[in-house]
Amino acid sequence: MAVAPGFINMLSWANESLIIDRRSLRDVRQGITLEVMGEGWSMGPLNPDMKV
Repeated sequence: MAVAPGFINMLSWANESLIIDRRSLRDVRQGITLEVMGEGWSMGPLNPDMKV
């Protein structure tokens, strides 16, 4: 067993899976504690002012 502060997924494509499972258990079980996403087209929440 090892204790680590967590791993960073610099190119996450978990956009859709995070909408379904907000706890992101699949990634947490692998030790990922930070996911960087949104490069290109992100499925993040948009309000009417943000839509182009």
